[in-house]
Amino acid sequence: MVTCQGMQDYAFGDCLAVDLYKAQILDELGVNKKPTTFRKDRKWSDRISSTFMDQCKPCDKAVSSHVKHAVADTISNDPKNGLNNHKRNSIDALVLSL
Repeated sequence: MVTCQGMQDYAFGDCLAVDLYKAQILDELGVNKKPTTFRKDRKWSDRISSTFMDQCKPCDKAVSSHVKHAVADTISNDPKNGLNNHKRNSIDALVLSL
């Protein structure tokens, strides 16, 4: 289980560094992941979907899968900087326990 400080509804995506992948989402899918619309207390995938809809872009299962793959691809290219410094505590604890 992943926990994120200060969030009630969270997912693994919340522990990732947004600045690392937001340009990829904009380049590949034409969606600007603006922090103001993304900071609501809902699951990461729900907030991604809302961000797409706010910008009049469809977000079905295929698009959602594409977004997750693009994020994973971007993070895998720079894993050292892949985690959000303020929300990485549960991932760091898992790594230490392994």
